[in-house]
Amino acid sequence: MSASTETPLFLPASDESLFGVVHVPEQPAAVAPWVFCHPFGEEKLWSHRAMVSFARRLAARGHHVLRFDYYGNGDSSGKFEESSLTTAQRDLETATAWIRDFTGSATVSLLGLRLGATIAAAAAESLPVDRLVLWGPILDGGRYAQEMLRANLATQMAVHKEIRQDR
Repeated sequence: MSASTETPLFLPASDESLFGVVHVPEQPAAVAPWVFCHPFGEEKLWSHRAMVSFARRLAARGHHVLRFDYYGNGDSSGKFEESSLTTAQRDLETATAWIRDFTGSATVSLLGLRLGATIAAAAAESLPVDRLVLWGPILDGGRYAQEMLRANLATQMAVHKEIRQDR
C-alpha cells in the first residue's frame, strides 16, 4: 500500500463552514473520489474509528476520500438544533462539489452509514454518483428515533449518573 496525507480543512458553505478531512493518496488512481456520510449522534462517535480507518485504507489504495461534519455537528459551524435532514443533504451537495473540484472528477462515490446512508441515498438521485455504498440505512424513522433516544439516555446515565436532557 502507498502512503497518503490527511488534511483538516473547512469547506465553504453559504455563510457557514463545514469541517472536513481530506485523505489524499500519494499515487492517485483514476477513480471517483469518496465522500463519507457519517451516522447521527452516538452512532457517529461509536463508528468514528472505523470510518477513519476505512478512509485511510482507501487512500492507501489510490482513492481520494473526504470525511466531513454536517452543519451543527462535530466541528462544523452552526447550532445542532438548527440542523436537519434538509441541511444534511445540502451539506453533502457542498462536500461532493468541493471534492469534485479538488480532484477534477466528474463523479463521486458515496459511503453512508446508518442515517448517513439514508442521506446518501436521497442525495444520489440528484448528484453525479459513480458508486453508492449504503451501510445499515435507516428504513423506519420512528423506530430509529426511539433507538437513538434510548442510546442517548444510556450514555447520559453512564457519563453523568443521571438523565440531564430527555426528549
